[in-house]
Amino acid sequence: MPSQLDNIKNSLDEANASKDFKIEIINYSQNLEKKGLPIIFSLPDLSFKIGLPFHVIQEILKNKSNHYKTFKIQKKTGGHRWITSPDEQLKRIQRWIYENILKNVPEHDCSFGFVNERSIIDNAKKHVNQDTILNIDLYRFFDSIEQKRVAGVFKHLGYQPNLAYSMAELLTAKMSRAYWKEIEDEKVLSDTFIEECPQILPQGSPASPRIANFIAHSLDTRMAKLAKKLDVNYSRYADDLSFSGDYKKLPSIKTLRKIIMNEGFFLNEKKVKYFKRSHRQIVTGVVVNDRISVPREFKEKLRTELYHCIKKGPAAHLNWLMSNKDFKIKTNYRDHLLGKACFVYAVEPETGKDFLEMYNQIKWEL
Repeated sequence: MPSQLDNIKNSLDEANASKDFKIEIINYSQNLEKKGLPIIFSLPDLSFKIGLPFHVIQEILKNKSNHYKTFKIQKKTGGHRWITSPDEQLKRIQRWIYENILKNVPEHDCSFGFVNERSIIDNAKKHVNQDTILNIDLYRFFDSIEQKRVAGVFKHLGYQPNLAYSMAELLTAKMSRAYWKEIEDEKVLSDTFIEECPQILPQGSPASPRIANFIAHSLDTRMAKLAKKLDVNYSRYADDLSFSGDYKKLPSIKTLRKIIMNEGFFLNEKKVKYFKRSHRQIVTGVVVNDRISVPREFKEKLRTELYHCIKKGPAAHLNWLMSNKDFKIKTNYRDHLLGKACFVYAVEPETGKDFLEMYNQIKWEL
């Protein structure tokens, strides 16, 4: 069966294209094919490959705000996160770009978030049995990535500039005045960035995590080199960066801040934490002192929740929880509990098995 490149060459011959044009198109196509990426020439070509009429994509680009729903969710650590979720049509486009383009791009060895066959547990294992853990956080990881940087991803992969910008347009969102007022009040992002109010990477798109990882690849490379030079460990899970080793060898916050800003990101100054070996050390929610384990209070709370769901029924227990103003309402309590039990099972199989057995005793209302 002829490859896409063979078909392109045949089409060029049939069209009696000029030699220079043939060379340009074949070189462009070969570059993408060598990287395992689909050969796409234009936005109409992209719409054809996705299986959508071109006028549908044109309408989305013209009225993009109508294809996003924006809302806030509470964060465990306090405050809230803005979620900008695409509708089904736009999500179909974004998922196609993720599955066919972004998924084929290699990830950095030190990146563990949103990566197939890597997890929070793999990330935590890099920091077991260390003298000191240093955890830092990137401020508004997705939000600090604007449309021109997203276009840069596709240009770097080899796509035509106009197509790269069109794909970036399909993968970013315009935020509200209320959002930018909140950003301005936090006084972290640069005044220039805020004044421009650029379209940014939305939290809620299936493509956003992989794009963010791609853009952070240079950051990971520099941090990994620094860690190797200092003889300490480094890993990143989404916006959480962790270093571990001898306290005296850990990089200074000043050095880390400089690298982060140089790479177009911002340090969340409020989330810089050191964990000495004499205290409980945690990396992305996992205790790493002598071995990986789940924090005791997490297991105790989960056991209590499962017990009351078995005894009183999940609906009655959820109603009781929701009467507590500190309880963060979950859209799907059943999946929420199962996710917690599976997390424990992944870290501590024996304890997790007990939790899953308790979960299976719950009589869920159909």
